[in-house]
Amino acid sequence: MTNNLALQQMAASQTSNLDVTINGQSGELDAAITASEIKTITSASGNAATVTKLELQRANVVHIKPDGGDAPDGPITITLAEAFQRGSFTLVNDTLETVTFEVSAQPDTAPLVAPGASMVCQVDGASVRPVGTGDVASANLGTPGTGVEALEFGDNYNRVTKLVLNGVLPAIIGSTGGDPQAVGLLVYTFPVGVIEYAITHMDVAITQTQGNINADTPEVGIGSVIANDATSTTLGAAGADKEDYVDGLAAANCTGTKTDKSQSAGDLTAGQHKLLIATDARTIHFNAADGWASGGDTAPTVTGDIWISWRFLGA
Repeated sequence: MTNNLALQQMAASQTSNLDVTINGQSGELDAAITASEIKTITSASGNAATVTKLELQRANVVHIKPDGGDAPDGPITITLAEAFQRGSFTLVNDTLETVTFEVSAQPDTAPLVAPGASMVCQVDGASVRPVGTGDVASANLGTPGTGVEALEFGDNYNRVTKLVLNGVLPAIIGSTGGDPQAVGLLVYTFPVGVIEYAITHMDVAITQTQGNINADTPEVGIGSVIANDATSTTLGAAGADKEDYVDGLAAANCTGTKTDKSQSAGDLTAGQHKLLIATDARTIHFNAADGWASGGDTAPTVTGDIWISWRFLGA
């Protein structure tokens, strides 16, 4: 057998059935170049599956698909049972969840493939690694907040981060009706270093959980400082620190209608946060403020996406 792909080889003393060995080796090599290994993922399996060494030796595409009756309901982890030297192969994600492909306890951060995307990877003998665009999952990463998933695109220096929000805002009191309150949710923290920020796009909804604030139209925005004020019905002046990534605007309601707005650093008042240095705040928050309806809400949810375009310019 060959070292990496375990292809059949003729023995030195073999005198018969040579064609069987050669044809078998050709078939194994053909599979390693052209075949697909399909893994169908279910929620019952814990959104996980294992790829054996032999399966990856005999396939050039690892195809991740959802089960039609029990689709995955969270991030998917694919584990390679054994690390070995393997040339490039393609990981295809045909699910609505992110896919991580890793060797158990591998020393490097595993590649992360977004829903509906694909990535060229390799196994270097110890880790599954991305190929071609830089190891985006291993350096200069920011940190998502609670209830937030960060999908990173680009390379270690030029990056677009997609934040998928499934978070919860602090309790809104609203005890007597018309009560002012500003609340917020930490969604991302930039890594330590010099950051050049370019554009933020939010498409985010607030959804009530008790039926009291359905018709409220709070001012919502994206800011470096979290909103936490029991006397304010707004996020402040345009470009203030509670809305210095995306200026605030009125949401349509608190029943799940998304507020969609994009803003570049140059469009903000005085161009806030175009460049972050050591003394600048690195946190990003989704903020909301209103004179909330009577009864308030103990745990309003925040869902949707926030996209950030940025560059890492060294520590």
